[in-house]
Amino acid sequence: MVRAALGAAMLLVVLLGGSPAAAAAQQAPLIAAAGDISCTPPNPDYNNGFGIPTACQQRATSDLLSLHEWAAVLPLGDLTYDDKAAPAGLQSSYEPTWGRWKLASHPVIGNHDYDDGLGGKSYWDYWNGVGVARGRAGTRGRGWYAYDVGSWRLIALNSNCRRVRCNWDSAQVRFLRHELDRRSGQCVLAYFHHPRFSSGVYEETDVEPGGTEKTVRLAGIWKALYRGGADVVINGHDHLYERFAPQTPGGLLSKQPGVAQFTVGTGGYSLHPFGDLAPNSRFRQNTSFGILAMRLYPDRYAWNFMAVPDGHSLDSGSRPCHRELPKPKHHHHRRHHNGRSARAAALSRDG
Repeated sequence: MVRAALGAAMLLVVLLGGSPAAAAAQQAPLIAAAGDISCTPPNPDYNNGFGIPTACQQRATSDLLSLHEWAAVLPLGDLTYDDKAAPAGLQSSYEPTWGRWKLASHPVIGNHDYDDGLGGKSYWDYWNGVGVARGRAGTRGRGWYAYDVGSWRLIALNSNCRRVRCNWDSAQVRFLRHELDRRSGQCVLAYFHHPRFSSGVYEETDVEPGGTEKTVRLAGIWKALYRGGADVVINGHDHLYERFAPQTPGGLLSKQPGVAQFTVGTGGYSLHPFGDLAPNSRFRQNTSFGILAMRLYPDRYAWNFMAVPDGHSLDSGSRPCHRELPKPKHHHHRRHHNGRSARAAALSRDG
C-alpha cells in the first residue's frame, strides 16, 4: 500500500509538473475536486463506511487526498445522501473521510444538500458554524464567494437555480461579473454543482409545466464566464468524469476565449450510465471513482484524474489560460433614428 501511494505520488509529479520542471511544479499550487460523495448508514451498501466496489466509496476517494498536500480542496456538492441531509450523516460519513481536509476545503452546495427541508441548514451549520451567517461556505442561504489560490482567482457559485437566481441580472451573476471585471490578468476557475454540458443522464435544461420550450438554467452564469474570460469550470451532479474542449455558452468549440468544463461527480456515492455523446466531449469514464487534481501555474493549468484505489491516472493534460481578454473588434457605428449607435443599442439589449 505504501509502495502504491509513493508510485501514485511520483506519477502525479511527472504528469502535472513534468520531470524537468519538478521543482517549479511543486511551487505551483495543487487543488483537488470531486462531488457526489458519501453514503450514510441508512444506505444498504454503507458497509460500516467502507462501501462496496460500486457504491459508497467516500473513504477510498478521501484516501487519495492523503497522497499530496493541497492548496485547496473543492467539494462539489451533494456531500451526503440517504438521510435527508441530516447533521448525523455529515458527522458519521463525511466528517471522518473528506472532513479530514475541512480546513483546506472551499465547498459549493448541491441539490441534495437542501434535502433537510430547512434551506440546507445542516450544510451551512457544518461549514460556517451553527447559526453563523458567513464562513467557509460563503454567506448562509447564498453560497457564492471568491478567493485566490496562488496567482489564480477561484469563484464558487450556487447552481441550484430554483432556490437562488442565476439569470444575468441576479445578485449572484452581478457578483460573478464584478469578480471577472476586476481579475487584473489572473487566470480564473469557477466551480458549482450542476454541469452545463454532459454525456450523462442529466440534461441541464428545464421544461416549464404544460410547455415544450427548454430553458438553460445556467445560461446567465455561462454567459458571464465566457464574456469575462474564465478558463475552467468544474462541476459534479452527474456521477461520472467527463472533460470537454473549451466551448462557448451555446456549446460551440471555441479555443479563444472558450471555457473548458470538467465534470467530476465521482466522489464516491455511485456511478451513472452514459447517454448520447455530447459535442466537444474529449474524455469520459464512468467505471472508476476518483478525484480531479489540478496544478495552477501562472499562465496555464494541468489536470490529472486520479482513480481509486491508488491514484493511477485515467486522464491528464495541460492547457494555457487566457489571462487577458481578446481585444474587441472595432466597427463603424451606424446611427439610429434616435441618435444612438448600433453598438449602444446592442449593449442595452444585453444588459
